[in-house]
Amino acid sequence: IERIWQLGFKLSKTERPPRPDRELSEKLQELVNKVTQALLAMRFNTAVAFLMEFSRTLGQHEGGLSKKVWMDFLVVLNPFAPHLAEELWSLLGHKKSIQLASWPEVKELAPPKTVNLVVQINGKVRDSIAVKAEVSEAEAVDQALQSAKVQKYIQNKNQAEKIIYVPGRILNFVVD
Repeated sequence: IERIWQLGFKLSKTERPPRPDRELSEKLQELVNKVTQALLAMRFNTAVAFLMEFSRTLGQHEGGLSKKVWMDFLVVLNPFAPHLAEELWSLLGHKKSIQLASWPEVKELAPPKTVNLVVQINGKVRDSIAVKAEVSEAEAVDQALQSAKVQKYIQNKNQAEKIIYVPGRILNFVVD
């Protein structure tokens, strides 16, 4: 809360660029989607964790933070810190309460192009590799076997007895 207050107070004293940072806007949209889903599932601690993570991101983009991104963040923050959100809203020059502001639109996010695939050997995590989201099991195995960390554990062992593949999540080699 202190971090958000300091950032908001600093932003109220400076001019913000008219064009939002595209990367930050995408992260904001992701935040809106995650917080909306968490609220619908009544997972309030999870929603607060998403807000904390995003507030750290805001601190890193302080110079390029647009008014639109900041206002949408305050609206999403409002259910969890209403007094803070209201005060920062008024610092932006709004005469009406933030309670009257509409929730940012929840948009369908494009699926990720790449995912981190956790590579395990006998159930122990040995590496994490970036693969295409729609990678096949054979391609995932080939990429995993190219990793030096994986080769270190499979090198002197016989061929894997079993391979367990959960698309986009885990690749587990069971070796004897």
